[in-house]
Amino acid sequence: MSDLYYFDDLMRWLDGNGFPKVESSKGYKVVKGIDFEKEFKAGNIRFEADGIFIDTSSGEHQIYIFISEPWITKYGSYPKFHVRECQTISSFLADGRFNKRYHVSSAKVNDLTDITTRQLFKDEELELCGYCNNMIAEEIYTTADFAELYVNSSADVDVRVDNDGYVKDWKLISKNYRLSVEYTCESCGLAPKSSINRYYWEVDHKDGNKLNNEFSNLKCLCVRCHSQKDEVHIRNYSRGSNKVKVDAFNKLYPNH
Repeated sequence: MSDLYYFDDLMRWLDGNGFPKVESSKGYKVVKGIDFEKEFKAGNIRFEADGIFIDTSSGEHQIYIFISEPWITKYGSYPKFHVRECQTISSFLADGRFNKRYHVSSAKVNDLTDITTRQLFKDEELELCGYCNNMIAEEIYTTADFAELYVNSSADVDVRVDNDGYVKDWKLISKNYRLSVEYTCESCGLAPKSSINRYYWEVDHKDGNKLNNEFSNLKCLCVRCHSQKDEVHIRNYSRGSNKVKVDAFNKLYPNH
């Protein structure tokens, strides 16, 4: 029996078990046409300080978010795309407004469908959200810029430690640890009311060493407890996207 047969069986199994699809192009993987709500509720999407990530059948991918069915005719413009948990996305998540028709992608262009006329706009390049632009250091202005930076350049690069000092597989380690304690804060005992709130639970290194990822050195904390760990954390969570995240959490869990 051929290897191709086995591969096709594997892909059918992955599809049947709900793993997001990815497209192969010139040796790298392009994430495209994936519904945000489904994957977020399944716990496959994470918002991190350095971007938005999705776990797929082919591994972890950095992605952006955009509205796939916008009001193009009504407003005469295309939607913006998002690469961070900016003011718009944070509000959207806190309110649970999943009727906004968000999709995730890492492609240079995407298809859009006007929500009123149902007209199809194929292979459109989108511009970056202004709030997100203020939160990043990279020169990303369009979806083409994003794909060039995070998709094309990732094919032959093996980064062991990122710019924040975390190991390459930290996001997977963090997710697995949170799962092992059922996303329960090990400081205050709070657990998410819903799976869509899981991203408010984070993992802390007890000894402060980001390279020491033994489970005995890790601690699951809600973002409120994490933000109050020490003076460094208080300072880091008092500004920018971290502060937005804490404020959104406090609205969802005000009395604990």
